[in-house]
Amino acid sequence: MQRKTRSWLLAALLFFTVIFAWRYFGTGFSVETFRPFSNFKARDKTLALDLTDAVYRGIEIPTVKQLPGGKFIFTFKAKNRNLAGQKLFYKIYYQNESYKFQEFIAEKKFKYENPLCTRNFYGSWGETDNGFHSTGELSWNEEISVTDSFRIVGNPRNEEIYFGRDDRSGISARAIANMVNYIRSREDWVQAMGLKARENGVTLDQQIYRDAVWQIDDARKFAQTNNRWKRNPRTGKYKFMLVVTTEAGFKNLPPSVQNVTRREHDGSFINPFYYFLHGMGSVDKGTQTLLSDEALTVVAKFSPGNGVYVDPFEFIQAGNDTAAYCATCGTDSLLY
Repeated sequence: MQRKTRSWLLAALLFFTVIFAWRYFGTGFSVETFRPFSNFKARDKTLALDLTDAVYRGIEIPTVKQLPGGKFIFTFKAKNRNLAGQKLFYKIYYQNESYKFQEFIAEKKFKYENPLCTRNFYGSWGETDNGFHSTGELSWNEEISVTDSFRIVGNPRNEEIYFGRDDRSGISARAIANMVNYIRSREDWVQAMGLKARENGVTLDQQIYRDAVWQIDDARKFAQTNNRWKRNPRTGKYKFMLVVTTEAGFKNLPPSVQNVTRREHDGSFINPFYYFLHGMGSVDKGTQTLLSDEALTVVAKFSPGNGVYVDPFEFIQAGNDTAAYCATCGTDSLLY
């Protein structure tokens, strides 16, 4: 009887030892010391938007004038505990917390995704490729320090609705003058403008000006670009989340979580902050999610003294009163 009891105890001890060893040394890994912006030294972690080129490029956080390369540098440590070695895949996500819908709707013991949370302003790397990055092959018990970078940009999901003609620049007085001169150099065009002017009840000069502006504007409609400024980053507080997983875990992620610029098969998006904090990703033992203790506060300061740009497409007729125009008020693209 004692021998059977002893054998049972040894078997149980061996079983739990194997389970413990497998959990510690088996398929797992550990992640720690996540810092989302190690190269940004402001004590209160507040950044004022650099709006110098925002009208052309959209708002970028940060810009090259604020940090080298115009990017935040984030760091973390990872240790592989897989006996056979493995690659780890990681991705950083950001989300504006000041203007957001709560990610879930609580019902009994479950937290269902709030459909409105996909409207939140969230993103990832800030580049065209928004997939996961890899650490490369790690041997058993190998620990590495990972350094990577990201930035916050407009239209981070590259949504098609914000693509279209290039509206990032104004129209210069020189461009209008050149088109006016070109129209005047074409006798047939001038004759057509004369007929059109009489129909519209304007002078020939006014009609030629109108057509010059229309021609320039019409030529721009064929350009297709990502107008990121149409969904610029919001001000307020930003939260940062690091996700590290195995190759198998990465491949099992929903498309719009793997890459925030993709859609699900039904055309929808999944907010990664819901998926990893409250959804299926929160119970995936092959994935580790770290929220940073540090938040970034973004503020905007505008200076009306910089001037007033008058859009010629809004005031297309010639003959407007421009007596108040000056170096800081007018239609020229340099002022734009």
